[in-house]
Amino acid sequence: MQLLGLNVRYILLTVLIAPFLASCGNTKYLKSNETLLKKNEVSIQSEIDYRKIRRNIGENISLESKLGSLAKQQPNKKTLGLIKLNLTIYNRYYTTDTTGLYHWIINNIGEPPVLFDSTTLPVSAEIMHDYMVSKGYLLSSEKYDYRIKKKQATPHFYVTPGPLYTIDSVFFPTDTTRLISIVNEARSATLLQAGNAFDADVIGNEQIRLFREIMNHGYYHFSRDNIYFEADTSNTRRTANVFIRIKGNAGDEDL
Repeated sequence: MQLLGLNVRYILLTVLIAPFLASCGNTKYLKSNETLLKKNEVSIQSEIDYRKIRRNIGENISLESKLGSLAKQQPNKKTLGLIKLNLTIYNRYYTTDTTGLYHWIINNIGEPPVLFDSTTLPVSAEIMHDYMVSKGYLLSSEKYDYRIKKKQATPHFYVTPGPLYTIDSVFFPTDTTRLISIVNEARSATLLQAGNAFDADVIGNEQIRLFREIMNHGYYHFSRDNIYFEADTSNTRRTANVFIRIKGNAGDEDL
């Protein structure tokens, strides 16, 4: 109850001082050649149903929000989703002193301004592209631009996912070694199912699952990296055939 009371008082205090702080404006503290990053905007350029990919990134997180969070630059955080309180505190109490109350405030409560840097946009688009590919959208393409208004910049990313690649067939090793036998005994519980998205995270979890199976059978010096996957996506049906490969620790030859 005491903690709840503190939270309520904090919220009330924030609501009361928000109009005063917001009225001061944070852009007035910028130099003539500086621009504040306002927010990242992402638009999905397609009408495809994204329920599968949204399941993969977590509940209550839109694809747009996830991609926006991957941008190289992130705007100053907002308190209660209302105002950039920490930034305002930083600006109002900024000091070059290395000691004292103001120094403590800006370093422990304040947050310095995130100044917009247009050179980060290609990197951000590449990160978004890599994420889309990892989720099975192998032909995803990304474009970007930005607008500046009243010394605040808003980058805009346009993401065209293209078709979702799904798993067609999964092929386990066929050798007769003991190690391969262990892997094949565990194939019934595989996470790679036909029709599911060709998702790098799921493939990574399958690698962990097989690694644990091998460790449980006494191969304590076996390296997880010796389990790897190859995929054939050369067909025209936008599907992937996944091949599970196992290497021994003694060399690079397949067992």
